[in-house]
Amino acid sequence: MRPGFLRSLAGIWLLTWRTEMHWKRMLIRIPGLFVLPVLIFMALSEAKVVFSRTSQRPEPAIVLNEFAVRLQAMNMPLDNERLARLSAIFHEEFERSAARWRNSSRLISAEEQNAEMKDCYDRIRRRARTVLDEPQFVQLQSFINETSRSRMARQPLWNWTLPFYQVLLNLYFFLVLPLMCVRAAGGLIRDELQADTLGFLVTRPITRARLLLAKYLAHAGWMQILLAIQTGLIFAAAAWCGVPGLAKLLPLFLAVQFLAVLAWNALGVFLGQLTRRYIALALLYGFVIEMGIGRIPTNINNLSLMRHLKTLLAHDAPLQVMFEWSPQGTPFSVCAVLLAAVLFVGLAAALFTWFEYHHRAEMQA
Repeated sequence: MRPGFLRSLAGIWLLTWRTEMHWKRMLIRIPGLFVLPVLIFMALSEAKVVFSRTSQRPEPAIVLNEFAVRLQAMNMPLDNERLARLSAIFHEEFERSAARWRNSSRLISAEEQNAEMKDCYDRIRRRARTVLDEPQFVQLQSFINETSRSRMARQPLWNWTLPFYQVLLNLYFFLVLPLMCVRAAGGLIRDELQADTLGFLVTRPITRARLLLAKYLAHAGWMQILLAIQTGLIFAAAAWCGVPGLAKLLPLFLAVQFLAVLAWNALGVFLGQLTRRYIALALLYGFVIEMGIGRIPTNINNLSLMRHLKTLLAHDAPLQVMFEWSPQGTPFSVCAVLLAAVLFVGLAAALFTWFEYHHRAEMQA
């Protein structure tokens, strides 16, 4: 009986699953899944410390104590009632300003910090007018002017959530993920040759093109599962550290990752048909197409897969502001990524159909 394509796909999926779930591979793969989450946890923990040390936000109790000491030295001490009311004003207004920085998930410029600090002191000045007498209020104005000038921020505020986005996107999504996909898919046929099992597969009643397509779908499915677990661990580490906005970003990121895995696996299959050194060719492709042509501000950058993936990720507001990406042209980007996957798989299937493979050369390699 001639098996249909779905039966062939099921058989290849079973072989893929059993091969990938071998205990020797799992001993390496499971610890490897925790490398990036641990790295993110350490980076965010350190960023919190740096954030607390470099933040230009003064503590309200310290500022109020400095002002009270000044009035005491000038024989204009604050009584307990005025001190309590002024303390409440300072804490409320400083907390109002701190909430804006705390809820932001991007780098805040020095200009924004200074503007917010000025607004905070202006609000304190307006509210304190009804609490202090005229001489005390004059001293408050002088004190605020001196304090604000001395504590003006000169450096951008290093928001503690930024390392998470840098590791998630620049390291994981645009470097580790493509290389993992190319490495896994590039050896679909080469590994069969070196294991001396390709001759067995091609004798089955299924064309070479369908065989390659079935192997591509099986490995792409496995990579989808593996990378979804990796993404879940990364987001879990970020959630443990208290990064805001993850609930909105996670569904979008998984959807874009699904498309990216299809495209990068297809590229790996195609490069694997061209040469045994498909990793080196993939790096060359990355430098020329993704890092070169993809950064040219003309329509030629549509050849870059990363350019389209950035367009899709730009639907997350923090990413759009942080990296200055634009979500315009989303339908075109989705079609471009899917078309690239179809094109690469089609070219790989054509090469696999036409090529004759020399067993000894592959075994020696």
